[in-house]
Amino acid sequence: MKRFTLSLLLLLLCLPMAMRADNEINLTPVPMKMTKGTGRLTLPQSFTIATGELSEENAAEATKFAALFADVTGYTVEVNKEASNALITMAMYTGSEELGVEGYTLDITADGIAITANNVGGFYYAFQSIKKMLPANVMAEVKDAAVTVYDLPVVSITDAPRFKYRGFMLDVSRHYFDLDQIKRMIDVMAYYKMNRFHWHLTDDQGWRFEVKKYPRLTTVGATRDNSWSTHPVYGRFYTGEPYGPYFYTQEECREIVAYAAERHIEVVPEIEFPGHSCAVNAAYPELSCNPNGAHSVKVEGGIFADVLNVASPLVMQFAKDVLDEVIEVFPYHQIHIGGDETPTSAWQSSAECQAMMKEKGFTNVRQLQSYFVRQLADYVSQKEGDKKRSVIMWNESLTASGTDEALIKGTNGTLMCWEISNAQPGALKAAKMGLESIITTQVPYYINRRQSTDANEPAVAGQGTDNVKAVYDYVPVPSSVPARLQKYYVGVQGTFWTEHVEDYGLLEYLALPRLIAMAETGWTPQSKKNFTDFQKRITKDAKLLDYNNYQYGKHYILDNEEDGDSDMVMPTPSTVDSMVWYRIVTNATDNARAGRCIQLLREGVDVTDKTGAAPAGRLWNSEIIEDENNEGYDYQLWAFMQDPANPRTLGHRKQGKA
Repeated sequence: MKRFTLSLLLLLLCLPMAMRADNEINLTPVPMKMTKGTGRLTLPQSFTIATGELSEENAAEATKFAALFADVTGYTVEVNKEASNALITMAMYTGSEELGVEGYTLDITADGIAITANNVGGFYYAFQSIKKMLPANVMAEVKDAAVTVYDLPVVSITDAPRFKYRGFMLDVSRHYFDLDQIKRMIDVMAYYKMNRFHWHLTDDQGWRFEVKKYPRLTTVGATRDNSWSTHPVYGRFYTGEPYGPYFYTQEECREIVAYAAERHIEVVPEIEFPGHSCAVNAAYPELSCNPNGAHSVKVEGGIFADVLNVASPLVMQFAKDVLDEVIEVFPYHQIHIGGDETPTSAWQSSAECQAMMKEKGFTNVRQLQSYFVRQLADYVSQKEGDKKRSVIMWNESLTASGTDEALIKGTNGTLMCWEISNAQPGALKAAKMGLESIITTQVPYYINRRQSTDANEPAVAGQGTDNVKAVYDYVPVPSSVPARLQKYYVGVQGTFWTEHVEDYGLLEYLALPRLIAMAETGWTPQSKKNFTDFQKRITKDAKLLDYNNYQYGKHYILDNEEDGDSDMVMPTPSTVDSMVWYRIVTNATDNARAGRCIQLLREGVDVTDKTGAAPAGRLWNSEIIEDENNEGYDYQLWAFMQDPANPRTLGHRKQGKA
């Protein structure tokens, strides 16, 4: 009787689990159309993919999937043109639904899988959907011996993205991130069908793109005398040390381009013109409105009046030379040329700029910027063949007071709309002029900001209201936009500025999972979005992120009872070796205390205070030791790290690097 009762109990427990498994489809972003079936398809340990009459480019997506799946699982996967017993078949799309260049159909039955698409992008995204519905280690490209069954739900999908531009912007001017770190973020973009990596390469705080014709950009322009960051708990602090020179060689940029291209992501480089140019003017003062003045690479964020002299032939030649080298490195059709936050005071006091205004008949000094932007747009759009480009501009290029709208309309450029007060008005204005726009409104699409009002949240920018739900729920194309104008709203972007973010772990923690919410907004029809369902899916996707040790905010990750938030853990550097070490040096100017630092006393150091000999382990002020071979060197170095006994807070490492 006991055996029967136990067996019946196990059967009852297993039945609902099997039913849930049959109906469970964890696919983010949600497809355009999806019909769930009954049952599952278990992939055999040996199977074939048939590519039929597909071109070599389209068939290559099958080869990539086969190699990855075989490597992760140990299964045998072959790719042939024809195979009567193929488990997966691929063909060109012949249906009537509008799929575009990135759409696909995916039919999974208990017997096999059929994929169709118009273009290589569609085949890529079909396989991305397959990978996403398989156990998470497949998408993560991680072998896991604990996973013994690889199966898929029975489902029919017809899918295409809502927007053609689904972007993530990373600012590397304020703080530099290396190639491996950038690739990790590109990987997450690829998981969720994002297709534009906007690389913010230049700003007042540093120039990061190698321009061979202007080498001082990546020596003087890529270095600042000091730097500041924001510690997750203790807030803002200065390093007191030079920052740089940090930049990417053209070969390194090509490496990122190639890596992203494998994942069907285009890299959109941004070179700031004509504002945010302090780093340029520090390197080449003759490009400023005051060549004999003081110029410097800025330490803090802000808006600075030290802009390029837009009336100078030297500046126009400089801009064209830089764009020529950018075009040689970045092969895609769009270049971001900046255009935001550009004060006009330097032009108002420049005889050269005033002379140009008179010559052109301009009545507002802002028209100088419009004219400059138009010249750059014309220059890149009139190039021949595969070097022809179009421009993206921040919304101030159109919305700033005094702008020459006719000149901007003539650029045929794309407006990237970010200002809280001008993002939607700017996009609507652009649409009425026949210009496309990308929505990346500061609130809530700036995903570098605080994502919770909790006191333990990292002390970065923002009020804590730009959380995952706010990002997900924001409607980028309001219902008030006339239907005839909605076609000009071509994209959305999650934007990440790094004034407050130096540590890469903190970058991941702030960006994720808000970047995933951006991905669903970019792909999924507005009518198909549901935050409650999204929350359940990102909770399941924690396993995908965990496979490669991504740090992410868990504010909306459900706990084991699926009715509340998971415990939060503060972001920390992945290893001690990756930490930044500091001396704590007095700001005093008197002879007794100037230039002295805090050190940890060690055994054998004979110092005394008013009560006698000071014991080892006490903090003491000392002359700075510059010699790394000196025994006391490590005892003057300090870093921040998480206290393992209290993972919600961060504490000091007790002593130096030893």
